Amino acid sequence: MCFGLKQSLLLVGLVLAVMLDALNATIFGMARGHVMGTFHLTPDEAAWIGIVYLSAKLALFPCGSWFIKKYSLLTVIWVALSLCAVTSLICAISVNYTVLIGSRAMQGAAGAVLIVSAQTLLLGVFPSNRQGLVQAIFALAVVVAPTSLAPVVQGYFIDAAIWQASFVLSIALVAGAASILLCMPESVFPKYQHAVNPFDWLGFVLFAIAMLNLTYILNEGTRWNWFEARHLRWSAAVFVVAIAICIHRLVTKSDQVLLDRGVFGDDHFTFGFFVSFIAGAALFGSAFLIQAFTLSVLRFPAGEAGLLLLPSGLATITGLCLAGWLITYRNTPPIAFIPLGVLLFMTSMWLMSRTGLQSGWQDLSGALLLRGFGLGFLFLSLTLITLSGLKPIYRADGVGLFNWGRQLGGLIGVAVLSSYNTGMNATNLQVLGRNFDPSNTWFGLRRQMLGEVLIERGLAPGLAEPASALMLQSTLKPQVAMLSFNEAFLALALLFVLAVPIILSFKIIQKRFGA
Repeated sequence: MCFGLKQSLLLVGLVLAVMLDALNATIFGMARGHVMGTFHLTPDEAAWIGIVYLSAKLALFPCGSWFIKKYSLLTVIWVALSLCAVTSLICAISVNYTVLIGSRAMQGAAGAVLIVSAQTLLLGVFPSNRQGLVQAIFALAVVVAPTSLAPVVQGYFIDAAIWQASFVLSIALVAGAASILLCMPESVFPKYQHAVNPFDWLGFVLFAIAMLNLTYILNEGTRWNWFEARHLRWSAAVFVVAIAICIHRLVTKSDQVLLDRGVFGDDHFTFGFFVSFIAGAALFGSAFLIQAFTLSVLRFPAGEAGLLLLPSGLATITGLCLAGWLITYRNTPPIAFIPLGVLLFMTSMWLMSRTGLQSGWQDLSGALLLRGFGLGFLFLSLTLITLSGLKPIYRADGVGLFNWGRQLGGLIGVAVLSSYNTGMNATNLQVLGRNFDPSNTWFGLRRQMLGEVLIERGLAPGLAEPASALMLQSTLKPQVAMLSFNEAFLALALLFVLAVPIILSFKIIQKRFGA
């Protein structure tokens, strides 16, 4: 490897540490039915397990930088690792719903701070000419693990009816990371303490309330038909008021801080932060669609559905490492990989939009490989463009905001795609359902032919006609679901067609008026 032994061990330790967050982030989404059965929960109660986790994560991503500046990177990493270990143990053995909710909130907060501190540390330890490869390896934990590797492991645990084992594995990762970090001399860790103003606790509470309500809206909007539900309108009102006051305090108060807004003085960071929302929507939105499609339409078991994303994850790893090697050793500019990444991702989603009910591994593998390569090229380039030029004092703020943008973009992408898929499902059902009208000639002929077959096999003539009609209608729902998912995949491919003009316009405005 191109790094010293201490640096290499540090990188491995931090990657292991952040991988545990990937396991914690996805387990309750995949094992929702099992969790509801274990704790005897209603759908509303089960939804809060994910909501509190995501909202705590979104609240701490931008604000974690203050703790890093106040207490040093090493201290924050150890506190975050300890909290992850304790909360994973609680989730594994808990039988109380309230305790589970509290531990999930702490788990999300600790995971966010751990990611911010780990990536900030890597930016400080390794020289700029090695960041391409370093960030490629680190992306295995923050990009590949939650969308490709974790579902494989968790799918196996779910099929074996031992979903709690995922948290035991998280504890093992904490132990592995801690044992490596304990071997590191203190000289390896850069001094990253700065004199900071007091923390704006009121602003933080308001921001946390805003993130909680936003997460609730995005998670439950499709289920409640968005703002037709009064409680979602109230949540939206609380979000708007809380975020408005929080932004006002951020802009006007100088004696208390949530984060250093001076980070937006860097043109490259501001541009990358804006694009991170779109990249997050592509990453998490595509993973959501692929998993939902394979589970609900193709009827794959959870383990097989998880394995389906593994080739895509391996392709992402290959894309990350290839781009990192070219950037590090061939001085290829990171911006060169963004158009290639976008093109590969769009092609993969277009191929996914052409799948059918009989599709299997061999039909999906090509599209998933292209998706993996595209995301690998896109995320590494975007990370380097956004973060590598930041001054040391702004690194933690930049890392936190960049990860916040990716996570929130993913949450928005999943919500929009879920709502779009539901809407298309209703539309397609209405359109295709017309073909099953008794007055339809095609439907009458098919029903007659099927009825004759049923009579030949021994069914009473009086029952053959209604039975054949029911059999034909039973084929409607899978066809509708397949068409709806195909349209959703195509919409995700077209995301960049709409996004590119917006991104270019943003860049033009930025050049003209400054960051």
